[in-house]
Amino acid sequence: MDAIKLHAISKTIGYRRILHGITYTVEPGQLVAVTGPNGAGKTTLLKVLAGLMPKTSGTITGVGFGDVGFVGHQPMVYTALTVQENLIFFAKLHDTYDAAKIVHVLREIGLEAAAQLQGSMLSRGMLQRLALGRLLVQNPRLCLLDEPFTGLDLAGQRWLISFIGRLLAEHRPVMVVSHNVAELHPLPYAELRLKGGRQL
Repeated sequence: MDAIKLHAISKTIGYRRILHGITYTVEPGQLVAVTGPNGAGKTTLLKVLAGLMPKTSGTITGVGFGDVGFVGHQPMVYTALTVQENLIFFAKLHDTYDAAKIVHVLREIGLEAAAQLQGSMLSRGMLQRLALGRLLVQNPRLCLLDEPFTGLDLAGQRWLISFIGRLLAEHRPVMVVSHNVAELHPLPYAELRLKGGRQL
């Protein structure tokens, strides 16, 4: 697996420049904490990498369309569907559906017993697990997590650290927006610090 290289990534919305020439290399199996104050451009950077927002200039090499998985502030699951139906829906959306894989993902995210529960009945921690399951069925090369620890209790935080560790062990690079890098311990990580859309 090749490194993922960002070169001079800039993003302008209207007259406002959000990102100013971000250049960074993410190695296979590397955890990168994207940090900085509110308004630094952290979420915008992840959305550009995920293809959810077009970049204004710069290049991204090492990943293509469909290779990037993104879990944002909102879990983006369908509350009227069951846990299992959500996973099936997103697997078919990415053309990665396999019944055995759905069973495996349910086990991976610890929601086997909740497979038939509707999304509207899930706790914050369970919704987060389902969102990460959505990521797994996509099978991305690069995983992007925007403040994934928000609202999780201690048990949920520990589970999330374990989950990220498994992604890294599979040589998937993971980028995590965090306001508190202590959340990432004990995992080793590099830090990409932003301020005012600029790389520090």
